[in-house]
Amino acid sequence: MAGLIVVFPNKDNATNIRNLLARGGMDVIGVCTTGAQAMHYADTVDDGIVVCGYRMKDMMYTQLREYLPESFEMLLVASQDKWSSGDVEGIVGLSTPIKVYDLLNTVNMMLQSMDRRRKKRRKELKNRDPKQQETIRKAKELTDKPFGVIRYYRRPHTMEENIKKAIQLYSGDKPYGLFAEKLNINLKNMNSMFDQISNLFESAGVQNFEKLPKQKEDKSKFAQLFNLFNKYLEAAKIQRMTWDKEKYEFDLENGEREVITREIDEKTYLILVQRYKELQGGGSGESDSIPFDVETYITEIDTGLIDSDYMNSKFNKYLKALAQPDVSKEEVAKIKDELHKTFATLSVEEQKYANLILHDIDSGDFKLNVNEKSFRDCITEYISNAKNDQIHKLSMALGLNETLLREAVSLKLNESNLNEFGRFDKIVETVDKTKAKLFFENKEGIKLPPPKVNIRINKYLKEFILQGGFDIE
Repeated sequence: MAGLIVVFPNKDNATNIRNLLARGGMDVIGVCTTGAQAMHYADTVDDGIVVCGYRMKDMMYTQLREYLPESFEMLLVASQDKWSSGDVEGIVGLSTPIKVYDLLNTVNMMLQSMDRRRKKRRKELKNRDPKQQETIRKAKELTDKPFGVIRYYRRPHTMEENIKKAIQLYSGDKPYGLFAEKLNINLKNMNSMFDQISNLFESAGVQNFEKLPKQKEDKSKFAQLFNLFNKYLEAAKIQRMTWDKEKYEFDLENGEREVITREIDEKTYLILVQRYKELQGGGSGESDSIPFDVETYITEIDTGLIDSDYMNSKFNKYLKALAQPDVSKEEVAKIKDELHKTFATLSVEEQKYANLILHDIDSGDFKLNVNEKSFRDCITEYISNAKNDQIHKLSMALGLNETLLREAVSLKLNESNLNEFGRFDKIVETVDKTKAKLFFENKEGIKLPPPKVNIRINKYLKEFILQGGFDIE
């Protein structure tokens, strides 16, 4: 049976589509927000349909179509201008706003078409000659190794095609390209990449990897080095490298014994992942993404695994030092510096509010007892209060619907899905044009005719939502 996969950048939208399909008696095997997740679900079934929007969190619909097996079809839910001009094989378009009947009817027709093709393929498989079957069996044995890196599909109608693609992709049609370096070589390469990354940050005047270098050339080099590092890391993990083991011993061919110490620990690695994510612009305070060579799968690594207990222990130590009159100013400054070094585990935005908390504590504007609240909880509270304040101020200044604006900011939208389901237009429609005219005229110090006010409303709201809010004063 064909599998239905629903993928939209907004999880709520994906869930709503899934619910509509389920009420129509259809079985949805996966609901996700990224193309990578959709491909994972696609690996679990022979064929199916991916119901998606124009852009996912990590790729465009055309990229996802390219990565999916040919046995899959795609139902693109987007405004007609997004798909009507193209004629991509395996993609059916459905205009927004969608109607329940149109959605269910279209998916039903696609499923019926796939069922007919499935029966035709089964008939063709029965007629495959013994020589073809033997070739496929040998190819499967070649790639079916316990620590191999080639993925193939265990489905008769796609196996042959995927094996050919795998050989070509991973080895460039050269058999020796299928064999990976040994663990000791991968560990040495990891250490080499880490040394270069460390030198890059130190040369840029950045301590403890607490932020990205300022120069674009340095950021680009970091992206390149970290991409290579992760390739060696993934290979080493397959060869049973673990973060809890630091030293590895190897018996060399000349009879000697080699000991290699991994120079980077998991905490430092996750800090570097955090910096890598900020190359996209979302965590560095930049409104536009910079076109660095960023691998999507790395940005999906969960940096929430970074241990916040260590940072919190330093925070409590700092609070205790402040509360004890016999602790010297020099000792307090030293403890504060120790706490500050842990900020590298935070995003750039979180670091901003972490420093603000310390400033407020020093000035007496924020009073907190030891163990009363964790440092990360304090940061979250400060960020939440700041966002609420920014949204409220803009809503009052432009006289718009605060609830709609708050919802849009919380979704962390991008340009492609900003007006999905008409959400941005609805916000603009609630703007009080008289208040907006006064706001922009006071801001720019000039008189503005209504058409220019409308242009500024659209541009300002768009930037505010895409940046996740900012101070309007």
